[in-house]
Amino acid sequence: MVVGGRPEVFRLSGIGVQLNGARLLDDITFELGGGEFLTVVGPNGAGKTTLLRVLDRLIKPTAGTIMLEGVDLTLFDRRQLARTVSFVPQADLGGADFTVRSFVEMGRYPYLGPWEPLGRTDLEAVEQAMATTEVSHLGDRHAHPSVGRCI
Repeated sequence: MVVGGRPEVFRLSGIGVQLNGARLLDDITFELGGGEFLTVVGPNGAGKTTLLRVLDRLIKPTAGTIMLEGVDLTLFDRRQLARTVSFVPQADLGGADFTVRSFVEMGRYPYLGPWEPLGRTDLEAVEQAMATTEVSHLGDRHAHPSVGRCI
């Protein structure tokens, strides 16, 4: 399927989430094409993070279907899914001393074997990702406020 002239990446149909008897999402339906951006806005408690957690398969929807590049999201193993979908939740880093570059490098982990270090291809992918998102100049900044200036 094509969305906005680009190949479809996500298709959500009738997504609903109920946890502990509370309805967190109800009938969420949309398509997202490659290269498109989707902004989800709303007040605290509106379900924005819940939606992201559903897309990363951290929460199982109680209704509806999710297709990722034309394949049911439930058919991806964790490693396959991590190569395509991830998010960094708002959370305290617990004093961890990560730089912006090291955060971006973590996105390469699904492509590595156990204990395998980043290689030339991985480092090139990191630099390309940072250049594409225009954050190369922030690479050595600390991401934790108590360590250095927060981005």
